[in-house]
Amino acid sequence: MAADNSLLAGLPRRDRRRLLGHCEPVNLVFGDILCEPGDRFGHVHFPLSGFISLVATRVGSRVRLLGVVDAVAFVPPIKD
Repeated sequence: MAADNSLLAGLPRRDRRRLLGHCEPVNLVFGDILCEPGDRFGHVHFPLSGFISLVATRVGSRVRLLGVVDAVAFVPPIKD
């Protein structure tokens, strides 16, 4: 599993093994919501494929992209 995610693969072996001992695979589909506004994060996700979009909502349902996480890196949005 760790070799499929660059962040996990970059950890020292001992730290990676300890962290992976607490991990479990989760299948996500497009549109799954991992955390609602105001909720505390319950889990940390390390994608092995695809990507996770980090978005924030404002009053009036405006959505702002904060970044994208994939198996290689976190990519911040391009500033206008």
